[in-house]
Amino acid sequence: MANRDKRLPLFGEYANRLGVTTKDRRFKNTFFEVAKNEDGEPVIFILKRPGMTQSTSVTAGAGRGVYEWQGDIYTVIGNKLYKGTTAVGATLANSTGLCYFTEEHVTDKLIIQDGSEMITVPVGGASRTQLVTDSATANFPTSQVPGVVYLDTYILVMDSNGVIYNCNLDDVTVWTSGDFITEKIEPDNGVALFKYRNFAVALGQWSTEFVYNAANPS
Repeated sequence: MANRDKRLPLFGEYANRLGVTTKDRRFKNTFFEVAKNEDGEPVIFILKRPGMTQSTSVTAGAGRGVYEWQGDIYTVIGNKLYKGTTAVGATLANSTGLCYFTEEHVTDKLIIQDGSEMITVPVGGASRTQLVTDSATANFPTSQVPGVVYLDTYILVMDSNGVIYNCNLDDVTVWTSGDFITEKIEPDNGVALFKYRNFAVALGQWSTEFVYNAANPS
């Protein structure tokens, strides 16, 4: 293989900054990527990093969750739920712990899991409902683990015993007795519930189970 000599510059290329000759150039909010051209020689590209700016500002407190829904930013700060900078409803029952979000599209509701309570927000975000207080949700689980899942028009949550509950078809406000399935592989407690593709994934203390919609009558 023939050697190929390449001359290295003693000094870098000069370029001023801010229109003055006393400052050399500086790259800000960028990063570099090295690729190769058709001849196999390296080519350096300078790419701009995405910039960020403040969207909203609300009363200071513990940030518990944030979600974008229908063009608006919903945040849970302490014991308050905000749509943008406007508080939605009165004080929440909880003020600590993370909140988890999903959506119900048939009735167009934002679903928020706050500890063992579930909050629904209609389109427009002018009000909210805490399902745990509704008579129609007498079978709603009260010892939920983190995670709320939308699966085939059902909303799913899991309790600390590893029991996964689902609401009625297309209706998050009604939870029928008997509409549940229990995590059975190991005798451990439920830890969290999340969604992977078309499965609800139940995490136990040392087990993982995948649940799908088998269209069972109950």
